[in-house]
Amino acid sequence: PPRDRADIVRLSTRVSGARIGGPAPAIKAAVTLTPLGGHLVAEGFWNAPSVSSMTAWQQRIWQGRDTYAKVVRAGFLYPWGFPASYVTEGIRTFKVSAGNEITAFWQIRETVIVTQPDRDLGGGSGGSEAGKRGALFTSVHCRTIQTPPLAPTGNDSPGGQWAGLKTFTPEVLKPSGGRETFGFELVGIDPDGHEVPFTQPLLFAERAVTDDATGQG
Repeated sequence: PPRDRADIVRLSTRVSGARIGGPAPAIKAAVTLTPLGGHLVAEGFWNAPSVSSMTAWQQRIWQGRDTYAKVVRAGFLYPWGFPASYVTEGIRTFKVSAGNEITAFWQIRETVIVTQPDRDLGGGSGGSEAGKRGALFTSVHCRTIQTPPLAPTGNDSPGGQWAGLKTFTPEVLKPSGGRETFGFELVGIDPDGHEVPFTQPLLFAERAVTDDATGQG
């Protein structure tokens, strides 16, 4: 997508949102040219919240055709605020058509990975405002580390501070047809230290680009 390409350019040429040049992380790439077409293996890894939410990109091309692509964007799972990554993969697959012909398809696979599965909600020095207001739990642990492949995601962005950012509630395809909301397996710790397991849908929201001076989105 155009946005992904634009972010790759920004991440490989900028050390901050406004500053061009300097020691920006380089893209690693291996290129081979042959009479049958070019081969490319390229990747980039970043942690530049003042430039983009993209944290990783991989691309593989064989004889001039894309065979694999991967984009990872940082975000959070609400209402608990688990840091997470939204992963989009494109995979070249081959299928036999109704006419018994082998055809190549570009298959998109989307998943969400929980990168920090523990949230402290207590009212102590490390606690959040939710804990200070007397939340039900002092901490929450997410047992689900990665979702299964998701149903095609849209964008539920409500506008305002979320305008232009990817936000959605993960859903999966049902074997019987249609789709259903995916439930994350969670464990809450109440103020008495008791574990309370429960399942809950969560909202993924892409990390906003932060301001260089304030660190705020």
